[in-house]
Amino acid sequence: MGFVVMDETFDVWVREKTPLDFHLIFSDWHEQDLRADVRRDRNCPSVIMWSIGNEFGEQFTGTNGAALAKELNDIVHEEDPTRPTTTAMNVARPGSSFAAAVDVIGLNY
Repeated sequence: MGFVVMDETFDVWVREKTPLDFHLIFSDWHEQDLRADVRRDRNCPSVIMWSIGNEFGEQFTGTNGAALAKELNDIVHEEDPTRPTTTAMNVARPGSSFAAAVDVIGLNY
């Protein structure tokens, strides 16, 4: 069928979206979970890029959010240097340090 896959790991980082979501354990588990996700799927030929997440509140936190995005981006590239990274942003501005932290800018809306 020719599927191509953007493999996305997180829906939330440190800032909560719902009261009992992953933000409660993100600090303790993000690196292990991200590495496990990439290692699990890195040999799948349909995976064309890695997404470190979807519409995070951290995109509005300036350099703090950008630093976290860069940390996650670096982890992905340590595990698979052959594929680009992205993150879905629901707000993007020229010169965004958050957008600069990934290889491909993902825009929603």
